[in-house]
Amino acid sequence: MFAFALSVRYNSSVMPKVPSLTREERDIMPQVSLSVEKRTQLGSNAVKWLRRAGKLPAIIYGKDLPESLPITIDAHEFDRFVATNPLSTLVELDLESPKIVMVKEIQRHKVTRTPLHVDFLLVDLDRELEFKVRVALVGNSKGVKAGGVLEQISHTIDISCLPSAVPASIEVDIANLDVGELIAVKDLVIAEGLKLLADPLTVICSVKTMVEKAPSDEDPSEPERIGEKNPQ
Repeated sequence: MFAFALSVRYNSSVMPKVPSLTREERDIMPQVSLSVEKRTQLGSNAVKWLRRAGKLPAIIYGKDLPESLPITIDAHEFDRFVATNPLSTLVELDLESPKIVMVKEIQRHKVTRTPLHVDFLLVDLDRELEFKVRVALVGNSKGVKAGGVLEQISHTIDISCLPSAVPASIEVDIANLDVGELIAVKDLVIAEGLKLLADPLTVICSVKTMVEKAPSDEDPSEPERIGEKNPQ
């Protein structure tokens, strides 16, 4: 299961009817709050003013909403959320009753990489979605113990599952990985309900032989004496 959920409070007197969470679905989601306000002023000038005030413009959209809902969030709070949670984290949204969304896209400044705008997607908990999750290597490779070098090629992997089943990471046991061996997507053991979307031959990690540095032609035991002439 996902390790975190984000609780977003949104107050509005008129909201479209969308399915609510069951008690079981709410019980598996720890509560983390992020302040959200309805955004009534639109346009480039209003957006510039919001950013100067430390606010980040965002929208909520989905097939169960007749139109996107403009909101604002605190920029610093969102930065902390992104720094401590994978983007596949489900976000609890409190409208008329709790709803679930996820971060679909973050628009960033080309130079500073500062978030400029966020798109939240309203999630249907009964429909499978595609997620990009982190690959976590677990264990101490026997190949590394023998002097090999571990190399991780794939740090994330694409999966498909129900939103309530998305894991924080896919763990890969490397304890038996020896020198000259590799682990590919086809070798992964995943939980029931998850589907791997990556090419089965995509390499996750491998252990290579350590390349030893070629010995120097000069004898280090006889350092060159500066200013001393070589015998003729």
